[in-house]
Amino acid sequence: MPELKECPSERPWDNDEFTFDYIAQNIFSPIYPVIAEVILKTCGRREGRMIDLGCGGGHLGFAVMERTGYQGVFVDINETALRIAGKRAGERGLSQRSEFLNRDVERTGLPDHYGDLIISRGSYTFWNDLEKAILEIYRILAPGGHDLHWRRNGERRAGRGHTPQDAGDLAGLAQTYHGTEQSDIQ
Repeated sequence: MPELKECPSERPWDNDEFTFDYIAQNIFSPIYPVIAEVILKTCGRREGRMIDLGCGGGHLGFAVMERTGYQGVFVDINETALRIAGKRAGERGLSQRSEFLNRDVERTGLPDHYGDLIISRGSYTFWNDLEKAILEIYRILAPGGHDLHWRRNGERRAGRGHTPQDAGDLAGLAQTYHGTEQSDIQ
């Protein structure tokens, strides 16, 4: 059995501002490259504009960017998360391809059809109005683009834009996120 290390006396993750990033960086970090590969296999694109909604410290978006030529737009309502993501972009050499926006997912302020790839992992539970958020995703998703979102249990939701059925599918996705359906949107 491996030896357990004693917890440091000063624990930065005890501060609410840093809890999310400590967990993402120290517990979930091995999964982000795996999820990035799934995203890239699913969407088939390796360049364009990627939007990471509810980006936190940017872990998933950076994992995608490190494997591609995507420009990254990182959106989060938490200023601390964006500060950490911005610092992390510099550490990973991705600052020149990254933009950070302190915005609500329901009102990103981004132009219509702006993102070729929209990703999110684990943030939807913090969105105030899921239906408005999904409609905003549809609005900013470029024709032929992809949106991929992961629930906390690892279940994947995927969508493509834009067909006449997409708006209804994405608006109805709010019910799916609340667990009333278990099928993927393809």
